[in-house]
Amino acid sequence: MSIQINQYLMFAVSVPPKAFKDRGENWYDKMMDRFGDDSAYEKEVKHEDGIFWLYDGMSGEYSLIGKVIAKTTDGEHLASSGPMVMPTIELTEEMEILRAIDRNFGMTGELKLYLITHYR
Repeated sequence: MSIQINQYLMFAVSVPPKAFKDRGENWYDKMMDRFGDDSAYEKEVKHEDGIFWLYDGMSGEYSLIGKVIAKTTDGEHLASSGPMVMPTIELTEEMEILRAIDRNFGMTGELKLYLITHYR
């Protein structure tokens, strides 16, 4: 049962979690150490090579790789004090993110803006 909840707003590529199945547990652990988030209590997100990996380790329903624009601390909600203006991204930054995903994960896709509630 989850007791920690964060919301993330991020420009990311959605990658089916099964895409990593054959890469092995050592690969997963190494990549999570580099690109994953280890704190539900901090708003700051560690970006490695300009990207971050948000992986649903509980049910394997989603895997997002990209740049976090905003993150809540445990139990908070984005835009809880009123409407939130959705950010845009410049083409040059979009290309940098996509190149970093390809360079580090060996994959690419369409970059989209995601708002997701992540349980841990």
